Order: sequence, then C-alpha cells, then structure tokens
Amino acid sequence: MTNANHAARRTLTRYTIFAAALMCAGLSISPAMADNKQDMDRMLEQADQNRDGNIAWDEVVEMRTKMFSRLDRNGDGYADMDDSPKRFRGRFEQALNSMTQFDTNNDGRISKTEMLEGKAPAFEKGDTNGDNVLTAEEFSALRAARAQQ
Repeated sequence: MTNANHAARRTLTRYTIFAAALMCAGLSISPAMADNKQDMDRMLEQADQNRDGNIAWDEVVEMRTKMFSRLDRNGDGYADMDDSPKRFRGRFEQALNSMTQFDTNNDGRISKTEMLEGKAPAFEKGDTNGDNVLTAEEFSALRAARAQQ
C-alpha cells in the first residue's frame, strides 16, 4: 500500500468513526434531526451497551462519553470546528451544527459537561414511567408511536 493510500484509508477510518459517533448521538439529539424513523430506532438500539434489551440512562452517558472523545479530536475539552478534519470540514460542520442544543452557554462549542448533561428527547419521551430506563416495552411503544406520525 502506498503512503497516499495509507493516508486516505486513515482519513476514511477517522471519518467513519466520526460518523458512527454521530449515529450514537441520535439518542441525544431530537428525533427530528434523524434522517428517518429507522435511523432513530437504530441509534436507540445502539445505546443498549450491555445488550439486555433495556437502555439505562447510565448507558446513554457512557455512549455520550465515548462519542465526545471521538469528536474532541484535538483533546482541548471541547467539540468545535477546531476538531474538524480538513478533508470533511463541511460534513463535520453540518454534524456539529445539528448538535447545537448541547451548547447551553451558546459559545459555539460543546464541552464534555454540556454533552453529558444534555437532554435526550427520544429517551425522555419513551421512558414513560420516569425510572431512567427505557425498557424493551417502552422502546416498542415509542417505535409504534413514531410509526404513526
């Protein structure tokens, strides 16, 4: 493999990791921001870290922690345009702009605290009994309600 091919593969891998991180963000962004209902369902399913069929708030926090680590590419403690890969700057900016609800102090960047403490509208809507666990039954009901919209 040539150096150019190796560099291109590394860039693509970084972009793939970034895209996966954004997919995981689906639980933390509003349902309207997902491309379609299936995307939101897939994102919710990915949040079930221990694969027990339930999504606990702790799993959401764990997912967001991992996502933030991937977004904060320069390690300065913020997800912002300084983290943008040169090759995919437009896509990175678009993705970052879709997460503005996390920027609670409106400084144009998202801190780890803002990310971890941000609202999760899909989770909150689905967790009908308020126990901070989205059970398989609640997830099914959320999915059915979204299908009727």
